[in-house]
Amino acid sequence: IPALGHSFGEWEDSIEPTAVSKGVRTHICTRCNVVEGQEIDVVTYTFTKGAGSEWKKGSKDTLNFIVKRSYKDEDTFDKWFQGVKVDGSSIDSSNYEAKKGSVDLTLKNEYLNSLEPGTHTLTIVFGDTEMKTEFKVLSGSSVNPDNVKTGDSMPITLLVLLMVFSGLGIAGELCLKKRM
Repeated sequence: IPALGHSFGEWEDSIEPTAVSKGVRTHICTRCNVVEGQEIDVVTYTFTKGAGSEWKKGSKDTLNFIVKRSYKDEDTFDKWFQGVKVDGSSIDSSNYEAKKGSVDLTLKNEYLNSLEPGTHTLTIVFGDTEMKTEFKVLSGSSVNPDNVKTGDSMPITLLVLLMVFSGLGIAGELCLKKRM
């Protein structure tokens, strides 16, 4: 009788990997119940948006950060995300919005305005690690650049007319000098 060979089922995590330990996944042969396993690498987290951002005090903008997980990223928000710290202190969830999409975190402008100008450390806390990056709060300017008059808004027609009349004046002066 020829051997039928193994018929393995779906892979399942026997031990889920974390940022500090490897995991194991297994599947079982439906014919003979032999178990086959594979090691799963340690999980890594990566900032894919927002690292090193700058924000200007007084701005109505927000700061957005996205962190992706190397294994089962779709579970990152629901299963692993725990909170946010700025400069080592936990901040209230009313100061940020966090949602799925790996972890898509937005610091609200009201909170950002409460920070002093300078470099700050953002820490996103997960069940198995903490991810850190820096961002800068720049001091706001008391001068609104939209209200500064630089002369760049002078109509071109007015400038052309001024040149024409100046040219006519010079030409008229030269004609008068030639007659004398």
